[in-house]
Amino acid sequence: EKESIKVIPTIETALGVVNMFGICDEFKERVVGIAFGGDDYARDMGFTRKVTQFEPELLYVRSEIAVIAKACNILSLDTPH
Repeated sequence: EKESIKVIPTIETALGVVNMFGICDEFKERVVGIAFGGDDYARDMGFTRKVTQFEPELLYVRSEIAVIAKACNILSLDTPH
């Protein structure tokens, strides 16, 4: 069954950010977490990521992902390295 295959969508674009909740809600039987691709997001938005301790340019998306993950009762995963 396709519902038995679990997925973790990765958000990497402005369009993905806008659609995060819809993605998680539409496929809630399969989505176990949501991840953030910071480098690809920065590229999509047209800025160079400043890899510092706090990365303020990524704060909005990181916060939004955490809130949506909590609302959907799934994992929130930050930028992989």
